[in-house]
Amino acid sequence: MAFCGNCGHKVNIPLPVEPLYTAEDVAMFVPTTKASLISWANKHKALMDPPQYRWWKGQRRRLFTAKDIKTVRAALVSSTRYPVKALLRGVDARAQIVATRTEADISVTGR
Repeated sequence: MAFCGNCGHKVNIPLPVEPLYTAEDVAMFVPTTKASLISWANKHKALMDPPQYRWWKGQRRRLFTAKDIKTVRAALVSSTRYPVKALLRGVDARAQIVATRTEADISVTGR
């Protein structure tokens, strides 16, 4: 049970209420920039939930759901975004690089 901030009348809020996140918050979670996040969301509208907006200081701000964040993160952070490059950088390529370097090479270069 909650109370109205203006008149103090009891208000019934149906719970659970799904949390919504701003583009700045989502950009930190993903990690990416706000501009690239908005651009990606505009290009991939079919993968996202219907947009929800809130007016704040005279500007319309899009709010993202947790499902939207998971969708964006899976597309932008996953190693399977570019499968061919992921295979080239895979375990076999790393094993070949490590096998060719000696302990002296590693201590001199620091890598």
